[in-house]
Formats: sequence, structure tokens, C-alpha cells
Amino acid sequence: MTDRPLSAMPCRPVPAGPVRGGLGPNEVRHEVVALMLDDLAARWREQAEGYARDGATGQAAVLRRVADELEEGRRAWCEAELSLAEAAEESGYSTDRLRELVAEGRLPAAGASGALRVRRADLPRRPRRPSLGVVEDLAERVEAGRR
Repeated sequence: MTDRPLSAMPCRPVPAGPVRGGLGPNEVRHEVVALMLDDLAARWREQAEGYARDGATGQAAVLRRVADELEEGRRAWCEAELSLAEAAEESGYSTDRLRELVAEGRLPAAGASGALRVRRADLPRRPRRPSLGVVEDLAERVEAGRR
């Protein structure tokens, strides 16, 4: 695990200049999910401290461990290196446009030389209609539980 707290790693798409405007519906939902995951990890850590104060050190250790695993899983998801086809699917841009952005230096290439790859966290996102994908569905379920 790194020293940076989860909140310092939003996995927000990096603006790629004039090809994108403000946040589209998918970015907003991803940001909401990121905030929910931050909140969940923080609550688990607070609960762990309460358990530790009450002498339940085993339960406290489990909560700290699952908070660490949540942070690491989110970090790994953000840092994943995608093929251009995968990046096109997630970003809404064509593989040709993504290749152009890399050539222009507006989208960093990732990984070793060979097949071009890009980090998920670096992807520009083309605004599109909201869809209920896995992440969005999770966000709605978590939000519904807060009401």
C-alpha cells in the first residue's frame, strides 16, 4: 500500500484539452462512487478504533484489513493498464482518437513498449447518456441504503 490516503487518489479522468468539456453523467457517477468508497473505508476505520477501545482487537484488525483491501482494490482498478480497445470501450472515444491523443502527448502511454496501453485513471471520457452499469448500480444501491 502507498502512503497516500484513498481520498488523494480520486481516479478522476485527466482532462485531455479541447476534446472534452465538463463532467459528463458517467464521470459524475464515478466521482459519487469514489466518494462513497472513501466514506465506507473511513467508517470501517472509525469502527475499528471503537472495537479496539472496547478490547475487541481481533474484530478491529479485520475491519482495518478490509478497509485496506478496499483501498488497494480501488487503486488497482484506477491504475489498470488498458488496451486501446478496452480504453475505447470505457472512454467513448475511438481507438484511432485515443492513439492520436497519445501521439499528441495529451494522453500518456502506459506499460512497456509494444502494444499501446493507457491507464484507466488517465482516460478522457466522452459524455454519454447515463447507463446502469455495475459501478452505477452499486452507487444507486449504496445511496438507497442511506435514505
